Amino acid sequence: MGRWAAWAFVVGAALVHGLPALPHVLLGVIVFIAFVCAGAGLWQAADVRARRPWVGWLAWPALALGLGAAMTMVRADFRLRDALDASVENQAMPLTWRVAGLATVTDRGQRFEADIIDPPPGVPTRVLVMQPSAGRFGQPGRSPHSVPPDRASPSGSPIDRTSAVRPVGSVASSLPGASDPIPMGVVPGNIWTGRLALKRPHGLLNPHGFDYEAHLFQQGIRATATVRGPATRVGDAPYASFDIAIQRVRHRLREAMAPGLEGTRYGGVILALAMGDQAAIRKEDWRTFNLTGITHLVSISGLHVTMMAALGGALAMLGWSRLSWRGVMLAERAPAQVMGACAALCVAWAYCLVAGWGIPAQRTFFMLAVVAVAAIARLRLGGPRVLALAAATVTVLDPWAPVSAGFWLSFGAVAVLMLAGSGRWRRQRVPDVAGRLTVWRHRLGQGLRDAARLQAALTLGLLPLLALMFQQVSLVSPIANAIAIPVVSLVVTPLALAAMFLSVLPGPDGLAHLVSAAAQGVFAAVMWPVQALADLPYASATTAAAPWPWVAIGLLGVAWTLQPAGLPRRWLGIALVLPVLCYRPERPEAGDWRLAVLDVGQGGAAVLETATQTLVFDTGPPFGDNADAGERVVWPYLRARGIRKVDHLLVSHGDADHAGGLASLLAAVPVTAITASYDVARETAWPATLPGLPSATRSGPCEAGQAWQVDGVTFHMLYPRAVTGKPRSPPADAATARRASADRNANSCVLHVQGRHHSALLPGDIGAEQEDVILRSARLQGGVVPAARTNGAASAGDVDEGNADEGKADEGNVDEGNGYEGNGYEGNAANLVAAARHSVDRVAAANLGAGQSPDADALASPLPADVALMAHHGSRHSSHVAWTVAVAARHAVAQAGYLNSYRHPHPDALARWQAAGAAIHRTDRHGAVIFTSRRGVLSVSREREQRRRYWHAE
Repeated sequence: MGRWAAWAFVVGAALVHGLPALPHVLLGVIVFIAFVCAGAGLWQAADVRARRPWVGWLAWPALALGLGAAMTMVRADFRLRDALDASVENQAMPLTWRVAGLATVTDRGQRFEADIIDPPPGVPTRVLVMQPSAGRFGQPGRSPHSVPPDRASPSGSPIDRTSAVRPVGSVASSLPGASDPIPMGVVPGNIWTGRLALKRPHGLLNPHGFDYEAHLFQQGIRATATVRGPATRVGDAPYASFDIAIQRVRHRLREAMAPGLEGTRYGGVILALAMGDQAAIRKEDWRTFNLTGITHLVSISGLHVTMMAALGGALAMLGWSRLSWRGVMLAERAPAQVMGACAALCVAWAYCLVAGWGIPAQRTFFMLAVVAVAAIARLRLGGPRVLALAAATVTVLDPWAPVSAGFWLSFGAVAVLMLAGSGRWRRQRVPDVAGRLTVWRHRLGQGLRDAARLQAALTLGLLPLLALMFQQVSLVSPIANAIAIPVVSLVVTPLALAAMFLSVLPGPDGLAHLVSAAAQGVFAAVMWPVQALADLPYASATTAAAPWPWVAIGLLGVAWTLQPAGLPRRWLGIALVLPVLCYRPERPEAGDWRLAVLDVGQGGAAVLETATQTLVFDTGPPFGDNADAGERVVWPYLRARGIRKVDHLLVSHGDADHAGGLASLLAAVPVTAITASYDVARETAWPATLPGLPSATRSGPCEAGQAWQVDGVTFHMLYPRAVTGKPRSPPADAATARRASADRNANSCVLHVQGRHHSALLPGDIGAEQEDVILRSARLQGGVVPAARTNGAASAGDVDEGNADEGKADEGNVDEGNGYEGNGYEGNAANLVAAARHSVDRVAAANLGAGQSPDADALASPLPADVALMAHHGSRHSSHVAWTVAVAARHAVAQAGYLNSYRHPHPDALARWQAAGAAIHRTDRHGAVIFTSRRGVLSVSREREQRRRYWHAE
């Protein structure tokens, strides 16, 4: 009953994290008090529990569930109150902050957590600070290798360990992944003063994607900040708090180890094994670890903590049993086993702190703590009860731990190992007359068989969770783990720890460097066969994101399969797991389509599905030098949708914010054909280069007049008129770069999609001039905008240019904050649209008077669309009045980054679309927007509304 109550407490906390909004804090307090009183009353009513045992079995878990929910609501409410006020958002203000965590270096600069000292009203206490790249911390400036503005990471892009960040230190810039030297300047405990521009936490939000805001909320970070101008160190407080003191120790350890890791291949891995700092692990190594399922080996896992605790406990027992005090052996005063348990617990606690106190380390420490306390108190606790108590303890200390996938994977893995313990399988007995060699040979074989069974059980047991959370399962994991676990755990990790301890001892560093080199050499030898496994064509399998009922059935199948030997038909449990692996989401019917406008920040990417084929329009921006939207957003979305092949990849133009993810997407998924406004076989977004198109991929230019039909859906290319394919050179200066970018924007591919019931328009980054060309072309070709949709037809050349000038829309009359609510665009913008419609009606009447009858062919112009993406992210110099009237969209979508420096989408553009009758959707406010066209209905789903949680900013 106790373990069920402990798990109920965890579930209660997890249920709160699914709420779109928190109830009033008083409700949480009342519920907490009520459940405490009810529990006390039930404890006293022993006679009731004696007569009706089922009351206790039901009541205690229910009480624990309520307590977990009430505690989480109260603590979440207090954390929500420590928020950034919208009135001071994105404004640089003078502040003083204390560095609270290890600093890492990305291509953009240094990132670290900090505590604001004496924060003014509306400013939270804990923030995540980004110090832009500079020669020195107090002298900001752009380094020669810093990324240009159009390649900067969008606000709120997720912090992922696959990003090649590196630690800050006097020599740390030479670690793997370093490019430009940034001297050490950020040390935990240092106090700095300067100007910080604060933003509320905001991240990309896509179906089945990473929730960056949840990650920051779990860490207690309530704002992100960028240092503006010079910053000055004004003091040092290394012991301001226990956490800062620990981070200071970690910083010193990392600094001491850095010289021995300088310029080495696996220096980042050794650093991760020694102290849990994974920042310097290379991106290609993370890919290998993920494909082979050995990621857990390069983090401080339970195996590492347990090994250190066992070593410390054994040494303590040995010393305690041999020492005496005043003629009395210490073991006579207190049992050596008790002192060994205490020492093991202390060693585990210290190692977990040095390792960063992650969830796997917490889980292991609290399990060891429960075992140690039970041993000292001589209590008998089974493994399931120890696991449940550890999970409940972690949740009490950190109610947001159940939000992370690592919590469930960590405890789930231990549960699987307990369920599939080697003692549950039938063992072969050794004949009594067997010799010693035979016995040892039998034990070795039995141990290898048990290890293989445990690894197979672990792979099977985590399949449903991995399919739900990551949609990727390693097929070579059992073999890779069988090779890597013994060597990494028993050889590499002890050597890494020895190198860490030797590096902080006084004296020459040669021995520490030698031990570090030995650890890297052994790890390199292990990686040779592991890398060969990762390079296999079918090293991993992708699965679609199955609904949670399917996952629950799969977990039941796992539990049935892993039951003790002797239970009949255990293999039938595997049949319950197969639906999770074979699930495929429903695709549109013939003539229908599904358009997902993805949230990629300041960039563009969309996925359009028909009954049997998939088209990807643009691939999003790069997120620094080591990640991009192709691998972080587009490919995960395709994977979750069960899409294994892209039939048509259309890149509107070569700017980084639209083509930045091209190379990653081509490496991740087969692409049948590529169409672009430039020669993708020779170049991609500057300054990156494409190593070469896959041999099975066709490529060609996009040109106006191209048309094709797939599954009853017709695709028309409206622009450009011709493609030169002339290769580009890197721009010599900023002015040249701007002109080149404008030329690429003007050459964007414009695609119109016409289904059986609805249509869509994807214009890339064209401006008003290109919109005029498309409108004029439609009129010259005899296409007339249907009167039922736009009250006539017109050429942009016949529209009164004075009224259509974008600058006429008074920015001051537009309420930017309410731009998508439908109330903020009255006045001048509406007058402009009315004037444009008048011109359209006048031109249509003139055409009819000249004998141009609007026959069926004329009414078949492909320009009008039910769904339209705003050209150039909704910039002021696009989406002009005649265009918005002619397109007559019911829905207009702006893909833009949160509080981006370009002010996209511009209020004038939003006003013109809304005045033309379109409902406004913005990825920076609504996340991914998904349109589904089917008979009689065009449904719209906005991800921030579907996945709304209480920590998401309004």
